[in-house]
Amino acid sequence: MKLNDILRLSCLGLLVVSWIAAASADDSAKPRKPTKTRQQLLARVESLQAKDVAWRSIPWKTCLLEGIRESRRQHKPIVLWIFIDRPVDDERC
Repeated sequence: MKLNDILRLSCLGLLVVSWIAAASADDSAKPRKPTKTRQQLLARVESLQAKDVAWRSIPWKTCLLEGIRESRRQHKPIVLWIFIDRPVDDERC
């Protein structure tokens, strides 16, 4: 056998093995169909959310100065959550 024949047979064999592997792939790995309507999607999200989570009832502040004033008024400590990815011109506080 010539080298060209060996390469052709090897490529053909690889192609056949790849085709068989792709044909017998597990269907469970495929993504499910997306939810069709916005209401169905919202219902699905709400069903996955935990109910009565304590951190959702906390009146979070986005302004540090406002949080300090509220902390002093209520005599409670401050939990400071810092996320450094705001634009320089952010004027929320």
